[in-house]
Amino acid sequence: MSAWLKVRYLIKEKMTKALADRVLSFDPAERAEVAKQLPRYVKELQAAAIETVAARLTGTHTLADANDPWVRSNARREARGEALKYGPLLLIAGAGAIATPAAAAAWLTRREFHHRSAWHGDPMPRALPHLLRVVAARPAEWQAEVARRVAEKVRGANDTAFMPLAFGLLRATGAEPPAHEPLVLAWLDNGVSADDPLTASMLPRIFEVEGVGRLLRDEQVSPTPSPLFSVIGQLLADGKLTREGLLDGCVSRFLRGGDAPALRFFVRLHTMLDPSPEASSGRSRDYLRLLPAAPGPVADLALAQLRRTGPHDSADVAEGVEALAFRAEIKLARAGLSWLDQHVRRAPADAAELAPALATAFGHASYEIQERAAKLAVKHQAALGPVADVLADAVPLLPADLGPQVSAIFGGETAADVPEFAVATLPAVAAPGPFPAPEPRAEFWSLFADFWYLDDPVRIEQWLAAFVEDVTEDRPALRAALRPYIESGNASHWTTLRCWDHNAHWVAALVRETVDPGSVAAAANVAQAVPAAASENLMQLIAPAVKRVTAYVLSATKEEAEEAEEAEEAEETVAEEDSPSPLTAVMSLAVKNFFIPRVQSAEHDRPDEQSAPTDPRLPARRSVSAPQMLRLRRLHEVYTALREERLPPVLLATPTLVTGHLDPTVLVERLERCAAEGVEPLPADLQQALLRLPRGARPDLAERAAKVDLIAAAAVADWLAEGGMADPETGLEWHVEDGRYGPIVRIAPVLVARPTGHRYIDELLRHPSEQSTHDGQSWSLTLPSHREVVAVNLLRYVVNGHSWELRAEYIVGMADAEGPVGEATALVLADVLCGKGSGALTALLRMAAKGELPAEAIGRQLALVLRHTDRKVRPALAVLAEAAEQGAHEQVWTIMRALLPGFLPGEGERPNVNHSAVVALAADVAVRTGASGEIPEVSAHASRGRDSRFGRECVRLRDQLNPVG
Repeated sequence: MSAWLKVRYLIKEKMTKALADRVLSFDPAERAEVAKQLPRYVKELQAAAIETVAARLTGTHTLADANDPWVRSNARREARGEALKYGPLLLIAGAGAIATPAAAAAWLTRREFHHRSAWHGDPMPRALPHLLRVVAARPAEWQAEVARRVAEKVRGANDTAFMPLAFGLLRATGAEPPAHEPLVLAWLDNGVSADDPLTASMLPRIFEVEGVGRLLRDEQVSPTPSPLFSVIGQLLADGKLTREGLLDGCVSRFLRGGDAPALRFFVRLHTMLDPSPEASSGRSRDYLRLLPAAPGPVADLALAQLRRTGPHDSADVAEGVEALAFRAEIKLARAGLSWLDQHVRRAPADAAELAPALATAFGHASYEIQERAAKLAVKHQAALGPVADVLADAVPLLPADLGPQVSAIFGGETAADVPEFAVATLPAVAAPGPFPAPEPRAEFWSLFADFWYLDDPVRIEQWLAAFVEDVTEDRPALRAALRPYIESGNASHWTTLRCWDHNAHWVAALVRETVDPGSVAAAANVAQAVPAAASENLMQLIAPAVKRVTAYVLSATKEEAEEAEEAEEAEETVAEEDSPSPLTAVMSLAVKNFFIPRVQSAEHDRPDEQSAPTDPRLPARRSVSAPQMLRLRRLHEVYTALREERLPPVLLATPTLVTGHLDPTVLVERLERCAAEGVEPLPADLQQALLRLPRGARPDLAERAAKVDLIAAAAVADWLAEGGMADPETGLEWHVEDGRYGPIVRIAPVLVARPTGHRYIDELLRHPSEQSTHDGQSWSLTLPSHREVVAVNLLRYVVNGHSWELRAEYIVGMADAEGPVGEATALVLADVLCGKGSGALTALLRMAAKGELPAEAIGRQLALVLRHTDRKVRPALAVLAEAAEQGAHEQVWTIMRALLPGFLPGEGERPNVNHSAVVALAADVAVRTGASGEIPEVSAHASRGRDSRFGRECVRLRDQLNPVG
């Protein structure tokens, strides 16, 4: 039997040890024969894997199932698993047969031969000793070159595919590891041992590789050293590492910079090394360089090393103290002043050189540091006398109660009293502009080819209005304009889907029906005719998806293989997009965490006697948001009317203003136009039009509508006469419970509406939305006269942590709507104030200018948000401060007054910097508005004194609200 036939048999039977033994016995001719046959055999294994998976799928799936993404994904995974069973054996054969190191390394790093994650049952660990045995039989230079090339393919700590092979080769061959940063991360993540032959060369590299600090940030020195620190300690004891070398590595890593988590390991290592004063003295200049900008723990460490050495000359002390006085951390600034105090007491003549550092501390953000600096100036006034002008110039930086103490000795002007704020006027709110018209038509009709373009609620309104107008006025011209998009396939393949839950699906059907009447129904019938015998088709569908698992084995390098793989994926994507899908199932997933809609009244929940379209292509009502469902119903009825030749000449519901409102006069004119053509308007379009009417009765237009000879006109007349829909009961309820891992916050939206008798309107108001989709703008365009209903439905974004999806247009649209405001509007605005969304400032200013801002409710809800969620206070304060600057100071004060009682620390709680910042802003705005009236919670904290910034700000606010005398 030839060498190749024997090798082929051993691979097929998965006889790992026997294969390695046979490979070790190769002569040069046998190596050449096997190396030539291996790539061809990989293709055979690929074909066998595809056949195996296809045969298995044929017994349980239809052709339609094979087009399902989940089935295709499982097929890829199963085919990959079939091929991976032979991966280690192919590696062993290649390692023994391939001649050049470059080609052998390329073969050993084919990712289709390796598991991409540490799956259970990976055969590589069991085969690795046999692979290393084969490699060890090759020439030493060959081994070292292959080990180096394979090691350079490791991509990081999570590269489980190549780590065992790379480190196995490096250890077995004794080759020097290449200077490859991901290799260091992978080595550390794989566990470090004092006996590892790689430790001596790899450990010193941890100071040079980015990402090491974050990977090792959880390593501990105390109370018990973690494994890595234990290994380092053992190597130090054995003399394999030196303290000097590790200290130099730590200091060099500090000087390169980074944030605190990235440097935490090196700080702990430096602490464990515990350098002697002599060792620290030699690095004092480096430690000084760390004081100005290094993260707090690093600067603290550097200062400790400087303080234990010395004495230092005055220039070094001045440099260090000034760097520390400039830092925001109170601990470091305090330590810098202590250093200054000690040095001046020891060397009074150096006080002049230290005066600028002391002056810097006068302007520190912390009152404690300012007070300490003022006391030091007074204490050392004799030594500082020659440079009194330096301190005098800095006196205005001190608070009003500290400035006079210093100016009495050194001169200088104290800080002036707080100037009165210049009160700005709220910017006027411009009247809403007209709803944009879809012009010019030639460019407009090309836009529907973009699937996502039509998801925009404004654009789909434009498209629908233009389509209905053009199809009734000049259908031949419209057909000619749309035909190119049918011929290109852009408006064809969507029509064969089982469920049409996107605007573009229905638009495609409308376009195709316009150009080729009856073709949509024919396409749907063809798509539903699934062949019974699907084995061959299944293999055709699966093969492109799994082809790249074992393909491109002849590529010389991994980079070439990846480029070829990307090209193959691009070709497959194009092929899939250009060919219509036979049938696709749509899966909807509803998530209900932290969302508890209140149950509606029995009267509202009773079954509606009216019938609704039951077209199977419409999605389930709860699988899309309510505005989208209403929009899909409108698209469905336009499509049905087009097929049945009963399309009205104009749609009723197209807005006339950008806010989504519809001019009632325009609505009546559209009714009259429909009556003139003898065509009844479409039901869903009529009900959307009613919702877009402005609030308030219009008896004159109601009388005019009643004269129009249409069934829809009577509904419009009643709506205009009665002033529209009654405002639903809205609100929300907070529920905070103790959970295993902390408090659990639940918010129950409340929405209870009186039935209107219009099916689609009642369906829209049946319950708060449970769909967190990019459909937020649709709510204000659908219900522009009922702002609080919009807010109740936007709560879905807030309570599920998706408020980052609340884009500016959603919030501004809610602000521009009409209708009462309440707790739901307040909570949405409070949440976006905290920086999770955008548009908060614009919405706040517009509502304030119109006198519609629920400021007190916003303050209450903001206190609950900040106390019970992870939202941040700083972004909210920035928006509120800017709003006050732009003229909304009265409304901001109302917000702050309502916020303080619920936000300030309660019994047993300690104030923090956020509490201080909130009270400070409240005090500033109170001065601007001339506010008065005691806030008991503020007075209670103010009575405890001025020992902290929080206490001083409470005193300032209390005194503003309750002036003495």
